[in-house]
Amino acid sequence: MRSSLFLAILFIIFHKNVFSQPGKTDFNNVLSHIESLRKNRPVENIYIHFDKPYYAAGDTIYFKTYVTLNELHKPTPLSEVVHVDLITPQNRIINSIRLKLKQGTAYADFELPDSLPAGIYRIRAYTRWMLNEGSSSFFNQMIPIGSIRKQPRQADISTEQLQSNKPDIRFFPEGGELLTDVELKVAFKAIGTDGLGMKVKGIIVDNDGKEITRFQSAHLGMGFFYLKPEEGKSYSAKLTFGDGSNVTADLPKANPNGMALSADNESPDTAIINVLTTKDYLKEHQNEDITLLIYSGGTPSMAQAKLNGENIDFAIDKRHLHSGIMRITLFSSQSEPMSERLLFIMNHDQINLQVKSEKPVYDKREKVEISLKAENQTKTPVQGNFSVSVINEDIIKVDENKESTIYSNLLLTSGLNGYIEQPNYYFVKSGDEVAANLDILMLTQGYRHFLWKQILADSLAPLQYKAESFLQLQGFVGTLSGKSVKNEKVTLSDPTGKGPELKEITDSAGRFIFKNLEFIDTVHFTITAAKNTSRIMLSSNPSPIINKDNIPGPTPDADSIMIAYLKIQAIDQEFKTAKAVKVLKEVTVTAKKKDSPYYTESLAGVAFANQVLHGNEIKGDGTLSNQLMGRLHGVTFVNGGIPTLDVNVNSMQSGSRPMILVVDGVEIRPPNVNEINSNEIETIEVLSLGNTNNYFASGDGGGGVLVITTKNPREIEVESSLDANVLQVSVLGFYKAREFYSPKYEAADTSNAGKDLRTTVFWKPDVIIDKDGNASFNFYNADIKGIYRVVVEGIDENGDIGRQVYRYRVQ
Repeated sequence: MRSSLFLAILFIIFHKNVFSQPGKTDFNNVLSHIESLRKNRPVENIYIHFDKPYYAAGDTIYFKTYVTLNELHKPTPLSEVVHVDLITPQNRIINSIRLKLKQGTAYADFELPDSLPAGIYRIRAYTRWMLNEGSSSFFNQMIPIGSIRKQPRQADISTEQLQSNKPDIRFFPEGGELLTDVELKVAFKAIGTDGLGMKVKGIIVDNDGKEITRFQSAHLGMGFFYLKPEEGKSYSAKLTFGDGSNVTADLPKANPNGMALSADNESPDTAIINVLTTKDYLKEHQNEDITLLIYSGGTPSMAQAKLNGENIDFAIDKRHLHSGIMRITLFSSQSEPMSERLLFIMNHDQINLQVKSEKPVYDKREKVEISLKAENQTKTPVQGNFSVSVINEDIIKVDENKESTIYSNLLLTSGLNGYIEQPNYYFVKSGDEVAANLDILMLTQGYRHFLWKQILADSLAPLQYKAESFLQLQGFVGTLSGKSVKNEKVTLSDPTGKGPELKEITDSAGRFIFKNLEFIDTVHFTITAAKNTSRIMLSSNPSPIINKDNIPGPTPDADSIMIAYLKIQAIDQEFKTAKAVKVLKEVTVTAKKKDSPYYTESLAGVAFANQVLHGNEIKGDGTLSNQLMGRLHGVTFVNGGIPTLDVNVNSMQSGSRPMILVVDGVEIRPPNVNEINSNEIETIEVLSLGNTNNYFASGDGGGGVLVITTKNPREIEVESSLDANVLQVSVLGFYKAREFYSPKYEAADTSNAGKDLRTTVFWKPDVIIDKDGNASFNFYNADIKGIYRVVVEGIDENGDIGRQVYRYRVQ
């Protein structure tokens, strides 16, 4: 039976009274939870615009970060510091910088050493506030780096981690689950051994072997089919993958008593949402209220109806919605979330950005004037902050489908789980086929930001990290025996005596912190404790552990598309005489105490561990727990890698207790050491007896603490003895971006010595659109003919984003 109910929902600015509907169920509680989430736990997203899609050893990676807040993408007012890491294929950080945000943006660069091995590297960016949501919220971008040198290519560990022995397939019933005697769409995604989508075709059969339907993938291993499960039947898929392999996989079991959402998003103006029920559920809940909660652009809206049929239709007017992911949740009369469906809204609500040059064809080394005009959808000029990159497309081949753009990142991938292949395909292409493939993506990837169960039960993990506004320097004051010293004055000063002195008092645990520091590059400080018998220990802000399970899918081998680019790079090396490329140096912390020559993130400090094992002493194969078994005194590993300490080490009691595991200053839960690559370890320290006092906040310390410090770059270098009450330290401040070199030529100057072989012809990260919506910039072409590609991206103060690609020819 199909109900004829048809509701039109107009989205307006959030106000609880507007959305409260008459009925048995009061959803003010649901709405208040959403409002509290938006107010107290806003979500930051990061997008990075790079000057080009890949690089060569000896090159410079120029980039600009855009940090936005919530679904409206306004420049964040929350964080003022963003961290950016350059990570090798082996998941090792080789450079890490901190940038000062201004109106949500900052720009910088990574200078690559010419000795850097070729491979697929990664750039990761995050704010301290984003740590509250976990590493899945970080920006991650795979960056192919080639080399003109004859050298082994770095193994792409990220690829190996995603590899399996055979292809895999996953099924995603529309609305969350199959229902007995209800026809629903079933989406699927086939994943190859390289972690990427692969072609698949198959046959659905029931438990009697009867063929029900056939299907095949439509795009990147994804597709769908319809299935109406019969009562008492089970179903499986007989699959043939693109590599010729065959496998049989079971489909999820159907629920005989439930509801589900189905959607039709084909119309450009209206989305039709169907509430489908089983006969048993309808019989049990006849005429009860059902509620749709629609969450779009950070705004919740609600509509209610009576459950008086097996199929109830709702209509959503999409013309007033923000582009991006719309989340629709079906609630029962008991306020229980029953089903969920994601739709993508594609409206013309972003910045209309016009890019023009004076003419379509230019000569080599000729000056190019580019003008910008930015307007919103009502033709009103907008002000904004933009970045511009110009490359030669004949040299740097670009696969536009695979590009990560400000559109694909902020509107699509930042709101979904997992790695999205070819994210820009859904924006540079158009038509019914693309829209259908985008809808399949909505069915397979899933919403990332929160789960209803956690929201309604107030069970979200407590906030552990505050947003950063400035730099800070923190540490611990203790006695020579390691006992904390409270209420002691600690002074921070400039060793030259020119700067101001800052003073802090240690807390009950002996900790101190100097806040609101702001400086560029490396600055030298003197830290002094009041008592000569006191000992100062500093702790840096370690980088978050690299979450190997959240690494974006591997980029296919880029060597083939980089051939022309690397040839130009090789020729360019022959003509470079004025400036040698600096080798990227890893910043490390050194401790110069003669009898304790190692750095530690332990709060107990150097030389206070019961045992220290250095990275070069870890030997053997297999997991880290296997390599450490029998090497650490009193430590055993259970349940696949969880460390436990024999309590005889601490007392006369027998037995063992779980240890606290701390990696680079961050407690890891569950404390499994097998998540750590032994090649990245600098030291492992076993803390027992009184040395665990500083970890009481994490646990009682009775099981001891296992402190692992990796070889990541450090931000503090200690220059004097660690057993003194005075420390001379060098602290890494905010990174100061280098200016992109853009040569200027006279009109007739085409015979200068050397050749202009710039691969990035122009990069300008600070283009400001004025109040009239205008901006302009100019540069000179290089010596290489071809199609020059101008990419302009940016954002205005209201969170509207804009992107435009413009091309001209150089002959």
